[in-house]
Amino acid sequence: MSSIFFNKINTKPEINANHLQNSVASTDLTFYTWGGSDSEDAYDIAVDSSNNSYVVGYTKSFGAGDRDICLIKFNASGVEWNRTFGGIYSDWGRSIVLDSFDNIYITGYTESFGTGGSDIWLLKINSTGSVEWNHTWGGEDFDEYNTIAIDSNDSIYVAGTYNYGSILMKYNSSGYYDWNFILNDYSYKQDLAIDNEENILFATEYILIKFNSSGNPLWNYTLNIFLLRLESKSFKGLHFMIHYMPC
Repeated sequence: MSSIFFNKINTKPEINANHLQNSVASTDLTFYTWGGSDSEDAYDIAVDSSNNSYVVGYTKSFGAGDRDICLIKFNASGVEWNRTFGGIYSDWGRSIVLDSFDNIYITGYTESFGTGGSDIWLLKINSTGSVEWNHTWGGEDFDEYNTIAIDSNDSIYVAGTYNYGSILMKYNSSGYYDWNFILNDYSYKQDLAIDNEENILFATEYILIKFNSSGNPLWNYTLNIFLLRLESKSFKGLHFMIHYMPC
């Protein structure tokens, strides 16, 4: 059995009379667990404009099937609410982002819905935990989303595996599909970042491609790659630390 573990650390900087430093004068640690009699796992976290935290993953203790997507909202006092999404088979939540109105977008995969062995699953959920809309995407094989990003216009970009390759898709906040790009590269790892000009950086195990918001490729590099997911103040979302070799 395993449960989801969530902790929050508040630090207070110490101000020295001779110089300023960022050493920790005191630390307040708050932690919570969420789970049941079986196993749970957390994959991603996001924070809204009121400093509430949202954790997404899967649960085997609750829901309708073998594994269901779980979403837990934590406020300053602990768990405010939790939701599960899924059917009779396995469904996993992998990545989460919030838009400018604190709506929640979750990506992952479902074996309970769609057309194939597993299908890509994208859900929009409001701040009270109600589903606004959801979409599945896939073929006869195993497809899944690995990551999600959102731009300043609340357009949603999702990346994952599709038919043993990689896929990048764009939706608007109402759930309308805009465009997709499919790459037959047999990659099982993908990541995304959006730069300050709303261009999209799409990385797989083998290639890095830059797109504009209309889905047109601007340039690409073949990669000998090691990906690190890092928070960045200059990018909306994530950026990459990479080693690349131009083709």
